[in-house]
Amino acid sequence: MASLELDKILERAFARVKERWVKAGLMMLLSFGVSLLAMIVAGVLFGVSLGVYFAASKPVGVLAVVISILVSLGFLIWVGAWLALSYAKVIIDENPIGPFKALSEARPLAGSYAIFLVLHFFFMLGLLPYLAVPFILWSIWGVLYLYVFLAEPEARGGLKPLWRSRELVKGNAWKVFLVVLFLLGIGAIGGMVSLYSDVWSGLWFLFSFLFLTPFSTSVYWEMYKELAAKKGKTGATRPTASVVLSIVGILVMVGLFAAMASSMSRAAREMNLKQFIQDVNRKEKMRKYPYKYNPKLPSTEDSSYDFYDGEF
Repeated sequence: MASLELDKILERAFARVKERWVKAGLMMLLSFGVSLLAMIVAGVLFGVSLGVYFAASKPVGVLAVVISILVSLGFLIWVGAWLALSYAKVIIDENPIGPFKALSEARPLAGSYAIFLVLHFFFMLGLLPYLAVPFILWSIWGVLYLYVFLAEPEARGGLKPLWRSRELVKGNAWKVFLVVLFLLGIGAIGGMVSLYSDVWSGLWFLFSFLFLTPFSTSVYWEMYKELAAKKGKTGATRPTASVVLSIVGILVMVGLFAAMASSMSRAAREMNLKQFIQDVNRKEKMRKYPYKYNPKLPSTEDSSYDFYDGEF
């Protein structure tokens, strides 16, 4: 059984960060700018669709809004996938490359990786109803899928990077879990320390920006390399049981959501009916006793005021 040598992995990861932290920082700055531009484009697209909604007929307007939301969401997912691949390439390429070359090399892969991310999201979502146990297991097994996607072209397509990551991690899940816990623990401690003051917050941001993020990427890459070298590229089989569980979980959540929506709709209708009855009763009282509801009228019960058809 292939076993991880964590001390050597951490040592190699630290050496990699020392060599590439400047390029990694530049790549992250560039990612911020591209992300901001992408959100502006998505916002403009949504704004145009709202203009169509108010200017055109209702069916056309609703269709325009729905299409703009789907297109904007797909565009943002694609940009996120592109930037994630680019950042990883800056860190892991054996021959160090700069941010712009990384963006250029990652762009053709962004569409395929974006599709994987969507499939991965729904797969993990379907595992949530099972008391989170399968979700946690797959979170550990799938920690290397990004590096599988970049390093193994034959493992691209559908959820193959996730299946391959599971194959690599199995047998070392506890060690991988400890590494993930270690990195998350550093992040949690730093996040709590940053709450004390703006100075600590700024220092923590610089530490995360310049060291922790590239170091975490390097650690996962070194784990992938070691496990792939020891286990070989044997290919991964689809875990049918987990796929079935995920599909069933999604159907269960859809059913629960539909039941909740139906229950809320029924409750809303009942509340509206109750409010309607109260309004009718109030209007009837106003018609019979107008002086109680309109202070401008004389407070008398003279028969001449038994009926009042004014507006209040």
